[in-house]
This record gives sequence, C-alpha cells and structure tokens, in this order.
Amino acid sequence: MIKMITEFLRRLLYIVPSAPANVQIAITNKCNFSCKMCQRFDLKVRLGDMSLEDFKKVLRHIGTAKNVVLTGWGEPLLHPDLIEMIRLCKEKGCDVCFTSNGNLLTPELGQKLINSGLDAITFSVDAIKSDDAEFGHPIQEQLNNIRQFIKTVREQKFKTEIYLQSTYHKNKEQDLYDVVEFGKEIGVNRLRFSRLDVRFQKFERPSFEDEKKLIRNIESRIKDTGIGIDFLPHVASDGFSKFIFKLTSPFLHRFGKYCLRTYNDIYINEDGKATPCCALPNLIMGDAREDSLESIWNNVNFRRFRCKQNIACGECDVLKIKTFNK
Repeated sequence: MIKMITEFLRRLLYIVPSAPANVQIAITNKCNFSCKMCQRFDLKVRLGDMSLEDFKKVLRHIGTAKNVVLTGWGEPLLHPDLIEMIRLCKEKGCDVCFTSNGNLLTPELGQKLINSGLDAITFSVDAIKSDDAEFGHPIQEQLNNIRQFIKTVREQKFKTEIYLQSTYHKNKEQDLYDVVEFGKEIGVNRLRFSRLDVRFQKFERPSFEDEKKLIRNIESRIKDTGIGIDFLPHVASDGFSKFIFKLTSPFLHRFGKYCLRTYNDIYINEDGKATPCCALPNLIMGDAREDSLESIWNNVNFRRFRCKQNIACGECDVLKIKTFNK
C-alpha cells in the first residue's frame, strides 16, 4: 500500500524514476501485413532489422530495467535472431515479450518461443468476422495460428501469458466485442485496447465518453473470467491497483500535462538509438549501443524533452487523460 501511494505521488508530481523500468527495442520494422492504421511510413522509419551485435550492445547497457519489449514498427517473427534475442534477455534476468500479428506463427516456431522462456506475447487482432480486405491482412489464418499456440501453451503448462490487442474505430464496437468473445473462447490473460493516432491519417475516432462506455461493457462481459483489461488512460492493472488507477488517473502526471508512456519507458530504434517513445523514433536522446540507458535517461537531451514534451509530441493524444474527436 505504501509503495502504491508513493508511486501515485511521484506520478502526480511527475517525479521521474532515476532509470527507465521498461525498454522497448525495435528489432525490426519490416512487416508482412499492411494494416491501414500502421504509422511506420508516416513516421519515416527505416524498414530494416537491428543486427544481433547491436542488440547485444544495447542489452549490455540495459542497467536496472527488467521489462523488455522486442517490438518496433514491424513483425518480430520476421527477425532471424528473435529466439536468440529472447534467450539473451532471459540470461539478463529480464521479463521479455513482444507484439505479433501471429500470421507467421507455425507450430514449430511456437514451440521454440515457448522453450525460449518468453514471458508474454501480445497478438494484434483487429476483428474476428470482418472481411480481410478491410484491414489488409488474412484474419482467419491469423486466428487459427493463435488458437494453436495458446492450446500448446496450456497443454504443456507453460507460464507464457497471451494478450490480445486492438484499436478502437468509430462505430466498430462490435468488432471489439467479437475480439473479447474470441479471447474468452481461447482463454487469454489480458485484453488491450488503444486509440487510433490521427496525426497523419484522419481516422474517425470515438469520443472520450464512448471509450468509457466501451470499457464498462467489456468489463461486464469478462466479469468472473479472470481476464484483465488495459485501455489507457481509463483502466490498467488488476485488483486494488486497478481501482486506484481508475480513481487517480485524471490527476496523474500533473493532471495530464505529461504522457503516461514516457514516465518510465524508453524506446530503442532499429539503429540502436534511444528515443522517448515509439511514436518519436527519430528524436534521438543518445546511442544505447555506447552509453548506459541510465546515463541517457538523465542526460541534457532527455531533460530538455521533459521540459518541452508537449512541443515534441505535437498533436499526439493517444494516451492523454482527456481527448476530443478530431
């Protein structure tokens, strides 16, 4: 309880930790899907892989961070060294996860992932019943692979957690309810939803109140299932922590002046350069192959960013406490 109160006060006043807790590493920006809401072209990221050597250099400088996400703007299953990268993270004592569309997840590769000690995998699923052309990829093949993988995990009694992730489009609530039912059917651990980023493409997006209504409906659908739900900035975590987050989220980070993501997260792009966020892949704070993440986190570049975060982030409101339709 004391730890939770301390965390709330630090976030309320935006007193950032001395080092990042979560490290997102863009091991690849290549992808086999062409999702309409993906921003890798808008953000002008390099469509390449991080080399294994550069990855090892970054990992040597990771410091006290214990959570590693091996996801950039591409499909991690395309990286030839993914299994080795997971193994190296586990050797460092880190929890490791990544986000995938699941389309390349063969039974053989799935078994390698399980054996590697992977802690969690998030599958990005936009719909269950919609036409493939609407989202730019083959949905049913994707769903079959996810079903098979989670079946293997449960049968072999591995602890790998499985999450489903979706974006919320205006008037597409039923798609998300279908994802929820699919998650209940296969027994996922968590459901994760997020807003669309409308800085580059003018997607129609639901209102803040629509988001709250959606969450209430989904929470009623997963009641007593043991499935968790995250939809920042409305809901996160579980149990009493979830209650506290719902209660305090409007007051966090100086009443929403600063982003929820950049408080204890750092992003490493495919070239090994550290940036504040995946949505700012070219705002370089330092080189994670040469310097420790702690030193980068506390350098003059990062301090300047925190002072002028709203300017650097522009109109991005994906994680803002309150937002309005565009």
